Amino acid sequence: MLVDGMKSTIITGSKSFADGFSTFATATLTVIGDKFLARDLTIANTAGSKKFQAVAARVTSNSAFYHCNFSSYQDSLHVHSLRQCYRDCIIQGTKVTITAQGRTDQNQNTGISLHKCTIVPAPEFNKTERQNFVTFLGMPWRNCSRTVVMRSYLGDMIHPQGWSKWGDCEAVYSWVVFCMGKDLPGR
Repeated sequence: MLVDGMKSTIITGSKSFADGFSTFATATLTVIGDKFLARDLTIANTAGSKKFQAVAARVTSNSAFYHCNFSSYQDSLHVHSLRQCYRDCIIQGTKVTITAQGRTDQNQNTGISLHKCTIVPAPEFNKTERQNFVTFLGMPWRNCSRTVVMRSYLGDMIHPQGWSKWGDCEAVYSWVVFCMGKDLPGR
């Protein structure tokens, strides 16, 4: 995977839930608006694994991200509303969840699509530590959440269940059989 552009432009922040911020307010990058496009950059929340929720990007926009790297602790990608497409991106996390998408009605045209992405542990999260934690591709932030992961590489940290439950939410999570790497059941 090409990473030169990602290493040239890096946006960092370190707000976290443990520091008194709501998950919503921890995002290093917040995108609000329409038709946002980002390319060749890294967005990182460096709060670390002991700080609970620490979002790299919170997106409230119809947008696309190409060849970007998102790195954080929990909820690396917080897809707040509308539609986002992530193509040829690297999504790194330490534990709990990689994505969080919220949709209250199955007829809403919102969701997240990860296409040809690499989903791996954050560099500081070594294999010994990973054995003590469970990591999921995502969790429903509201009922009817929608996330599609296709033709992507899943690293060794993703739990075989794939998706976690959040309270009583019965999420509609979708993903395509063409994932590479760890073989998850229920495809």
